[in-house]
Amino acid sequence: MRAVLDTNVFISGILWKGTPHKIIELAEKQKIEIAISLEILEELAGVIKRPKFKPYLNQAESTPQQIVERVVSLTQVFLSTKRVTIIKIDPTDNMFLSCALASGASFIISGDKHLLNLKQYQGIKVISPAQFFKLVSRL
Repeated sequence: MRAVLDTNVFISGILWKGTPHKIIELAEKQKIEIAISLEILEELAGVIKRPKFKPYLNQAESTPQQIVERVVSLTQVFLSTKRVTIIKIDPTDNMFLSCALASGASFIISGDKHLLNLKQYQGIKVISPAQFFKLVSRL
């Protein structure tokens, strides 16, 4: 089962406990595959450097670079060849759709309302971390 995680799910899953963390653990145990694109990785690298995350990084005894390296170790990188432009309100959200198409992912896991409002895109389900975890725990 392959999924694309939104940047907020990666950060929440690595820095805090909770459902996103359980999804990261599924990837660590190789129960799911996580697809990522270079665009998503670049966004993650930029976001994790924001000052608001510094206390949480200190608490986790981690650096932004270590977080990026951990994400790289948990994911498969895919080149997004098809540019999707369906989300007009926040065009950067389209990179998650592009990555899902390029990787053949079945799911996009996100807390972002612009993505969640789609519910699905070309057969790819867009669901929250809680919905995804509930689904995989039944398997």
